[in-house]
Amino acid sequence: MRRSFLLLAAGLLASVTFISQSHAGTVVEVEGSFTLTPKAGKTVTAKDFEFSFAPGVMPPIGNLITVNATTFTGLTASTSGDTLSFFFSPVAAGSIDFTFSTTAAPGDVGLLGTQVTGVVNPANVQALAQEGHIVSVSVPEPTSLALLGIGMAGFFSYRRLFKRHATV
Repeated sequence: MRRSFLLLAAGLLASVTFISQSHAGTVVEVEGSFTLTPKAGKTVTAKDFEFSFAPGVMPPIGNLITVNATTFTGLTASTSGDTLSFFFSPVAAGSIDFTFSTTAAPGDVGLLGTQVTGVVNPANVQALAQEGHIVSVSVPEPTSLALLGIGMAGFFSYRRLFKRHATV
């Protein structure tokens, strides 16, 4: 009986652990790019690209899952409120893809805009094209089957215990 009780207690503890992990949040995948076109005979570069999200969406910087930015060197990131900023060595054009997790509900996730800042020689800019959009917003599949398996194992071990005592 003690063994079955321990199995049942372990199953409940694992269930609570899986439930708290399965509601960890929403995964957001974002893409952005910009191109600075200089005036004739001039050069222009930027060193900062910002993404502004709906209030309450942007998590701490530690929640960045992946960043793919092959056009940038010396890339660093920081958050301030609901803005995620990427800093890099000055370039005239670049693109970045990144993924982060947030506790916001999928319906609350929204990209309000992008902004290229840190432009070197802004008077030399003829045109600026910038784009940013959310590619996908998803909630990781909860570990339902694991919960079901743990519950069934506990149920059958408990049932087996009573069956064993009934035949003795």
